[in-house]
Amino acid sequence: MYHSINIITNMRNYIGANGLGTVKPINTWDDWHLVPSSRPTISNPKLITKYIDIPGASGSVDLTDALTGFPTYSDREGEIEFYVMNDYGIWTQRRNEINNILHGQKVSLYLDDELDYYYVGRIEVDDWKSQKDFSTITLKYRLEPYKYSIHDVGEPWIWDPFNFENGIINNIYQEMTGDTDTSKYKEYIFRGENLPMQPTYGIFNVSDLQDNDTINVKFINNELNISTETTLSNGSNIMYDFIFSNLSGQNNVIMRVKGNGKINISMHFRSL
Repeated sequence: MYHSINIITNMRNYIGANGLGTVKPINTWDDWHLVPSSRPTISNPKLITKYIDIPGASGSVDLTDALTGFPTYSDREGEIEFYVMNDYGIWTQRRNEINNILHGQKVSLYLDDELDYYYVGRIEVDDWKSQKDFSTITLKYRLEPYKYSIHDVGEPWIWDPFNFENGIINNIYQEMTGDTDTSKYKEYIFRGENLPMQPTYGIFNVSDLQDNDTINVKFINNELNISTETTLSNGSNIMYDFIFSNLSGQNNVIMRVKGNGKINISMHFRSL
């Protein structure tokens, strides 16, 4: 209601649709009767650029994506002003509560007007102004450049605010196994239509390995000129070098798996 912002201060204990956890998101209207002075929006991240001027030549050399193969961005920074209704509760108690819960905290948040994605970053309670009928409060934020899909591919569904009319469910292989002949690779192809538009690394959860066995993975993403190989062990393996992407709209990612075991891929698709 009233274009609220939902704020989660403890993601690990967040109560989702499966009822797990002990912490509910804070809703700026339901919990504090804060009304935004205008429809809340989160600012776009600024592009990080690198240009080199060449003496005696016209123009410059653009090295913006020379290192990564794709653009990179700075944090999202901005502020949102709210009206604080003075007829709801004791003003000083509410002020203290908001300061204690939010000021300087690392949070996850999502907008009532955009239920498919959430943002991660830090919030500051910047300014309080008191008037006769209402007061105002300004929340400043510094958030990561990407927003994340509410659906964590490869994990159980835990989020409440899914929009069943236009919500996004990302389809991707969730489980892979190696070839029964441990000397051979079994190939999996991740089709472009199922890949994130913005580059996203994966968390590879390995299970069913026996004793000290390992599972070998070759990862190929021609769009970003990535061809790398690694050995995974039981448990969670964060692979920052395994970047899924579909910048061209036609990209495929290839993974070749060798060894006895199972791999479950977990990732939050990112968007700008």
